[in-house]
Amino acid sequence: MINNTPKTRRVIIKRRLHFISIGLILCVFTVQLITACVINSGVVHAAEELEPKKLAQIWNAGMALANCSRDAGWDSPQTASDLNNGGLFTTSTDLSDWNGDPKEVGIVVDPDDGQIKCDTDEEIVDLFEILDVKPIDFLRDANIYKINSDHTAYEVTADNDTLGARIKNYIENKYGINYSGGMPKASQYAALLDAFNKQCKQDKDDNGTAVKIVNKEGVVETIKYSLNGGANDVINIGYSIDGHGGDQQAACPRIVELMSDTAQAYADRIIELGGISGDTDESAGETKPSCESEGGSMSWIMCSIIDLGDKTMRVLDDALISLLTTPNEYLTDPGLRKAWANLRNLAYLILVPVTLVMLIGTAMGFDFVSAYTVKRALPRLLVATIFIALSFDIAKFLILLTNGVGTGIYGMITSAVTDQPITLASIFAPSQGTGVFAVGGFVLAAGSALALGSIGVILSYLFVALLGLGIGFFLLALRQFIIIALMILAPVAILSWIFPGNDKLWKLWWQSFSKLLMLFPLIMLLIAVGRAFAVLVSNVH
Repeated sequence: MINNTPKTRRVIIKRRLHFISIGLILCVFTVQLITACVINSGVVHAAEELEPKKLAQIWNAGMALANCSRDAGWDSPQTASDLNNGGLFTTSTDLSDWNGDPKEVGIVVDPDDGQIKCDTDEEIVDLFEILDVKPIDFLRDANIYKINSDHTAYEVTADNDTLGARIKNYIENKYGINYSGGMPKASQYAALLDAFNKQCKQDKDDNGTAVKIVNKEGVVETIKYSLNGGANDVINIGYSIDGHGGDQQAACPRIVELMSDTAQAYADRIIELGGISGDTDESAGETKPSCESEGGSMSWIMCSIIDLGDKTMRVLDDALISLLTTPNEYLTDPGLRKAWANLRNLAYLILVPVTLVMLIGTAMGFDFVSAYTVKRALPRLLVATIFIALSFDIAKFLILLTNGVGTGIYGMITSAVTDQPITLASIFAPSQGTGVFAVGGFVLAAGSALALGSIGVILSYLFVALLGLGIGFFLLALRQFIIIALMILAPVAILSWIFPGNDKLWKLWWQSFSKLLMLFPLIMLLIAVGRAFAVLVSNVH
């Protein structure tokens, strides 16, 4: 018999309070961990962390999208696939003969002619690539499109001017920029420098035009160049830069003049950032060392191998991430929700008569319905009724959560060792010296000599490697298919959970679903640790 004295009750209450406190602490810790993962995954950017060129690209991309909203209007309704392929604006599909003015985004965004057209889907997709976001994600988060009540298509949420303002507001909040305050002078210089390098600059000339050039360390130099074109040959330089009458265009002499006015602000920003990233050569006064020029005597073949390996790894990396990440297009597909809804209705059709039989059988005192079983199953029945209706959204949340955690883990680990993308080309960069190339060349030469006598063995190993790679990608594709299938089957699995002792289907479902989801963060952890180790080793050598 349990001692029910006041002292015992106080002890029990005290223990429960301890458990509640520990639970709250764990919940807070979990939320902080998830938040850190999401932030480190690159979802949110701050203006003070962006390089001047990147900020100029984002600035112009947002302005172009807002102006396309004003001038062209939005196409509605649209599918998720149409939106991701750039089919946003009315002219993209309905008005092929539209003659609206192109948007002068500048050479910094479009290296060809510095402009994009609202009715060209590929160029609209390029703008979202600059923003580092999928079109469908941007348009949903900015409240431009929302899915209709039937979950069959996406529809615009307001008029063109309102949606254009929402685009600017969303970009301002996401990247910390301020359109009303004008583009920072450092970013103006970055946009002008791109235009100068690609359209104006010829050769260095002691009798040429003096140009203010900022090197990667933030030092302002004056270098004389001969220029292309004249005062009337205008170039698209982008929004918020005072060209000829504020029309986003300027000739080369005017570009040089504007560069002189903004060079010091750019230099100060570069010093503040600690230099420009290695992949962004914004200095016009320096020649970036190449692999071939700095790689040593065997660079002629080693650089080709590294370049080929780098491109191959990038393709495999993109394919791996795409297979590990369950795409949002799948989760928002109306057909997927409809299939789940059919099984949800089936689960309810089974649940209702079972509930009635349990209640009537208990009330009538039938032997085939145990009162103990009903007592245990009834609370689960009530919970299952709720979770069957929410199972699709809960499964979707768990998928998006693991996607964010996996990306965040990779971002946290790799950002601890380098701010740049980790590729084979960066690991075997010329700055690491010629030792890597010399050793690599020796190994390659020795290996080539041995290979002449064992080409069959090498080909057999290559075949095994390719076969293993193919099997691996097949299994990852199968994993993605199984996750979607389990998402649809969630109502039936929850239904089987109601009766204790008969919940094997639920246990199988949950174990499979949770383990398949956790596979993504675990693989990203292994990839991140391997790449971080490679960077550390290359820095040592």
